[in-house]
Order: sequence, then C-alpha cells, then structure tokens
Amino acid sequence: MNNDRQNGARNVSAGGMAGEHPSVDPFQFVVGPTTTDQFNTAHLRLIPIACWRVDDIRFAFDSSFVTSESSSDSADPPNDIRAELAHLLDLVKSHPECPLSVFGHADPVGNDDYNKALSGRRAMAVYALLIVNSNPNSAVSLWQQISATEHWGIEQRQTMQALSGLPSGTADAVLFRSYMQKLCPSELNLSRKDFLAQGADSEYKGDVQGCSEFNPLLIFSAKKQAKFDTAARQNNSALLDDRNTQNAPNRRVLVLMFRRGSRIDPNKWPCPRVHEGVGGCIKRFWSDGEKRRSTHLPGIDRTFEQMKDTFGCRFFDRLTRTSPCETATGFFRIRLHNYRGRKMPAVPFQLTCGGQQVTGKTDGEGFVNVAASPIAERIRIVWDPLNDAPRGPEDFNYQMDVFANPSDLDSPDGLNQRLHNLGYSIEIQDLALKVRAFQSQHALDITGQVDDATKVKLQEIYGRALDEHIDISPDNPSAGPEEKRT
Repeated sequence: MNNDRQNGARNVSAGGMAGEHPSVDPFQFVVGPTTTDQFNTAHLRLIPIACWRVDDIRFAFDSSFVTSESSSDSADPPNDIRAELAHLLDLVKSHPECPLSVFGHADPVGNDDYNKALSGRRAMAVYALLIVNSNPNSAVSLWQQISATEHWGIEQRQTMQALSGLPSGTADAVLFRSYMQKLCPSELNLSRKDFLAQGADSEYKGDVQGCSEFNPLLIFSAKKQAKFDTAARQNNSALLDDRNTQNAPNRRVLVLMFRRGSRIDPNKWPCPRVHEGVGGCIKRFWSDGEKRRSTHLPGIDRTFEQMKDTFGCRFFDRLTRTSPCETATGFFRIRLHNYRGRKMPAVPFQLTCGGQQVTGKTDGEGFVNVAASPIAERIRIVWDPLNDAPRGPEDFNYQMDVFANPSDLDSPDGLNQRLHNLGYSIEIQDLALKVRAFQSQHALDITGQVDDATKVKLQEIYGRALDEHIDISPDNPSAGPEEKRT
C-alpha cells in the first residue's frame, strides 16, 4: 500500500486510488436577535471529504463482473480489487460514520442510455461488494439481478470457483456470496446506514447512481477521434482495441465520502435511479453541457484534471471539482524489444509503478499497455522472452525504466527524461553528449546546446511518440533506453 499524500492522494494502486479532498471553509452564518417566534433553518452544505475509485481494469470488458486473480502464492499481494478495497477500509477507519455514495461512469462509445445502464450496474456491483459482510442476502440478490441482465456464463463462474474453492455446480447464491466475501475484507462491514440516503429508497436512489458517459475525464483530440471513427466504420479491430484502451480512464466507479452526519432525502436527490433513463441526468447539465462533454480540440486531448470543463453534469462537477480521484490515469504503451531491436510479442513482464507491481504479457505487437498513476514518476519494467513463468525481478533477462510524467521541457530534468524515453539513457551523465547524439540523428547542427531548432525537433519527435502512446523501441537498437541484458 502506497501512502503518498501528494495532491490529496492517500493510496494508489494498479486498479484505482483513494484520496482526501481539500478542506473547506467552516460553515458560517450571520444571525440577528428577534423578540418574536421568528427563526431560520440552516442546512449544512453537502460536501465530500474523501474519495475512492475503482478503475475499468477491475471489471470484465463491457461488463459489471468484478474480476479476480487466483494465486496460490499467498506471499504475493493479489492484483485485483482487493488492493483497492484495502484502501477503502483504511479510509473508512480514518473517517468513522462518514456516509458514502457510489457513482458509475462509462466511456463515450455507444449511446447514452446503454452506457447509463452499464455504469449503473457497475456501481451497483461495487455497492453489493461493500455491504456483503453486513447484508449478504441483499448483496447476492443484487449480483443475481446483474448476472441475469448481462448473461454471466461459464467464464464468470469458473473465475468465482477458482477464488472461492467451490466446485462446479455450486448454486449461484452460495457461489456469489463466497466470491464477494473473498474479495471484501472482513473488517469492511458496511451496511445501508453507512450510505448517504441510508437505504431509504428501495432502489437505492442517493446511494448508487449511474452517470453514463456524461462526465468524461478524457476527451480525445479531433485527430485521434477521427482516426477511431474511421476504424469503427472499417471495423479495424486493432485500432478499436487501441481506442478502448485509451478510453479506459472514463470507465470508472467513484465512491464519495461525505462529512459526518450528512444525510439526504432521496426524493430531493437530483440523480435518477440506476434503472431510469437519462432525462433526469440531462436536467442537471450545465447550459453548455453537451459542448463540454463532446468538444474535441485539434491537436491535444482534453482532460478534466487540466481544463475542468469536460463534465456535462453540473451537480457531479460541483461535488468532484477538487477531487484527487477524478484525474485521468495516464494510459500509454511501451514497446518491449530485445537487444537487436526486434519486437517481442506475448512475452511475460513485470511492471513496478507507484509502489505497485503489475504482471502480464505483451500484445501481438510487443506492447505493454500501461496505466500510470498520476503521482507515479518512474516506471520500471522487466521482461523475458524465454522464461514463461518468472517469479521475481531476478528471473527476468531484460529491464528498462520509463518516465511517465516528465518535468517541463525547459528544465534540465525534463529534457533528460524526454531524451531517456526516446532511447538516450539517463544513466549517461553528460547531457550535452546526449543532445549531440539527438542532433546528429535528426540532421541538426551538432552543438550540444538546446537551441530553438533542437527544442522544436524534440517536441515534434516526442509528441509523435505520445500521439501513438509511447513507442520506446529505438530507431537505433544500440540506443535502447536503459536496457540491460543480465
């Protein structure tokens, strides 16, 4: 568990984060004396004090099924939602009796109604997980409803059997309960009373809501969107997979924690129920809400973190404007290669980012799809084309470091980090030597100084790499970024 409090982040993991919102001014009001029975009623504003987020990686694609990792090695922390639920437990312990509310979000692919239903089911699946220890019957009933709607089949049941240890043919009610209780820490014992509406509405209005695609954290540039639109018309599966990967920051479930004593009347809550249409959501839009959620800039992606104008819903915008959890996790790709510069498809890797480890295999083009925490700076990747089941870092033959969030280009650190990501190792201490190598490779005056022409070319080359995510595979195999063959 990473306890970095930078920018409000309390805990960050491979599949989500928890954080604390900035403190707000104390509630103040002016009163005056009266000689009659006159009085005013003062209501505390509804203010979130903390947040918890589960990312798309913890769900099956286009589904509300919460995935899991079944590992026989108890020494390895599971790479599944148990990591994020441990964060929530820590948050609940730090803020006792502070109520919660769950918000599901989808990406902009598809229509609003479909995405509202899917985002609502994901939010409800998480809510069920949170109450399974106190009210297992209700939790199981909710998962059964979701399962029937999404037609969960053999694959989902085999996943649950692998984690729970229950045999094939186990009744769903028993299997669902066992699986959820394996995922949810026993100490996390939340009940309906721990949510904002306290279960007053039979369909969880105020406690659980689906926000469809109305509040994106990331909106593609016009160029990138046009490329993906063309891919959709041509049914280009490779590019559509890339689109889905890049869209992942928008697919999330967010839990907001409110000040102790906060409670709402479901009849006055602005968000519609999870099974209701999008009309109630649209009523709460900014006057330019459609423009906010759909404008594509010519050359750059828009993010809520940077621009604060991508959410269509003004109510959700007000609640989360300063939330550390509403940041677009940096998704990019890193191509792994051997010492000859050849791509390495389907090879096992281990990635360390923000204190967390992620394992997997590269795709058919040799790429690792990486979700970098917004506070993570340096990512280390180790990989091996020969050993199909390496355990620790010492079992891999190759390693490489990547800077996920380089400093400003005008600083020596920012220049050094960008050159490193392009293949000029940061371990080479002489910055001028690396600049001269870059200038030589790109037909510039070889001065070793970062003049305007060099800066423009570096921005062009690095920007091109970012536009296709980050392709670390160098043009010159000998210039591999900190690649080490042991």
